[in-house]
Amino acid sequence: MNDDSKLREVFASVRRADEARTPKFERVLDRTRPPAHGVWRLAAGASLGLAAVIAAIVWLPHRHGSHSIRSAAPMLTEWRAPTDFLLDTPGRALLDTVPELGVSPTPNLDFSSPTSTDKPAARPAREPS
Repeated sequence: MNDDSKLREVFASVRRADEARTPKFERVLDRTRPPAHGVWRLAAGASLGLAAVIAAIVWLPHRHGSHSIRSAAPMLTEWRAPTDFLLDTPGRALLDTVPELGVSPTPNLDFSSPTSTDKPAARPAREPS
């Protein structure tokens, strides 16, 4: 008994049934393309929305008079963060100075507190060699 021929017939009938239910390639491809009028509607809607936003930005400040938020707000250059004191660390003078060539890199600094008013001890002047 040869089951291969029977198996071929079953697969052929299944293939024909699939081909009958499958749409043509052109029809499937046309479904993926958006309609041309949809793009224009989207572009028109977006441009109208943008025009409305621009008109609101331009028109609303003039409508309410000369009230300005900017007058009450401090300038960015004048603003100080409430945590600025944390940047005053011990030894900050090392970061704010430029080292000199031929001088010891460890000056007498007071590391006790960042707001110390004590001046470092004076160093004797070096004689040129």
